[in-house]
Amino acid sequence: MATAIGGQDNTCRECRRGDFRNCRNLKILGISYDGGYQEYMVAPVEALVPIPETLNNAEAAPLLCAGITTYNALRHSGAFPGDLVAVQGIGGLGLIEGGRVS
Repeated sequence: MATAIGGQDNTCRECRRGDFRNCRNLKILGISYDGGYQEYMVAPVEALVPIPETLNNAEAAPLLCAGITTYNALRHSGAFPGDLVAVQGIGGLGLIEGGRVS
C-alpha cells in the first residue's frame, strides 16, 4: 500500500540527519508520481508499507495517514506510557490515537 509518507532521497543532508520531511528532493504522492487511488501504480519504495496478512485493506487504511500523523506527534511529544494525552482533531485522527499512551 502506498502512503503519503516516504519519498525521501536518503542522500541529502536533511535525510542523512534523519529529518526526512525536510528532504531537499522529496517526492510527493499525487504530485511527483501518480496518486494511490488506483488498482496498480508505481511508487518509490520509501512510500510503501507492507500490510500484515492478518489485516485486510479496510482495517489497515486508517493506520497509515491518520495513524502515522498522530503516532509521530505522540512519539515526539515527550509523553510516557500511562500519560494522559489529548489529540485535537476531527475524524480519524482523534479516534485512532485518543486516550492513554501505552
